Amino acid sequence: MFTALMPSRAQDTDGAGDERLLQLYWNRAAVKQELAALRRERDSLVTRLRDQEAEQARRDQRLHTLESLLADEERAACIVLHCQLRELWRECAARLSRFSAALAERQTRRMRERLHRGFEVERARQLGELAGPLAGLQAEVRDLEERELALERLVSATPFWRWRRRGRLRAERLALAVERAARAAELEAYAERERALREMPRPECPGLSVEDRRLVNLAVIGLAQELAVVCDDQGIAALARAAMMQAMEDADYGSRSEVKNLARGVTRCRSLVAALEPSGTTLKPRVGWLRSRVEYRRDDEPVPLAQSVEHFPRDASRAGGSLLKINVLAEDYWELHAALR
Repeated sequence: MFTALMPSRAQDTDGAGDERLLQLYWNRAAVKQELAALRRERDSLVTRLRDQEAEQARRDQRLHTLESLLADEERAACIVLHCQLRELWRECAARLSRFSAALAERQTRRMRERLHRGFEVERARQLGELAGPLAGLQAEVRDLEERELALERLVSATPFWRWRRRGRLRAERLALAVERAARAAELEAYAERERALREMPRPECPGLSVEDRRLVNLAVIGLAQELAVVCDDQGIAALARAAMMQAMEDADYGSRSEVKNLARGVTRCRSLVAALEPSGTTLKPRVGWLRSRVEYRRDDEPVPLAQSVEHFPRDASRAGGSLLKINVLAEDYWELHAALR
């Protein structure tokens, strides 16, 4: 008996050893995967650290360059003017963006109101068409109910020995009941259509149409032109655009007296920009002038061709005035393209 049990125990021992060996293999594989993940994370952190160190070195170098420039009074004045020009540009861009958003919201609200008014008018028309049939069917169903009740009372009042009359009356009542059920089903169908119309939600506004977007864009372009007119004194508009595209250390605006003169002009322009109110009386002549001259590439294109606005009058309300040769659309003045719809 002992001899018979020995092979079974040996097999159990071999099976447990194989299972432990397999478990050890999987544990080793999991450890290798975790170690590879940690190495990748370490390499990523090392790369990020090197990038941050390089960025910090660039910032330190830029700060050192700026300090060196500010140590020179003339260069410091140029840098201050450079910052003022950039701030003027940003103020004009923010003004343009706010105006575009407000105008688009107003146009969207008007379009939504028009859409809802049209929907209500159409629903009222359809409800009016249903009102007549509904009233007629209701009256017909009530009449059939009354006639059926009258026949039922007449059947009840007829003696049982007049069975032929009672049978005729029952047949008439049954025909009225069938007709009443048909009219009631028709009435329910009309009532369901009426409920569906009354519960129908208002349609969602699909957004501005091409014509609405063109109107908004022309007003935004008109305001960009008006800002260019306001900032045209001493060529400050062009200087502000150049300041956004050049590094601070490359700024050079001439002698100290020239820089002071330009700084006064920038201060004046910023005041005029802050005081500018893009009301209808201000922009209406300019938008009218634009509408008479702009061209579009396609019928579904909301932004006009840049060559159609190459120049514009300083005062659009006065015929024969001088023209300002600044293409605000082609040169993207005041971040115009970001404000267009």
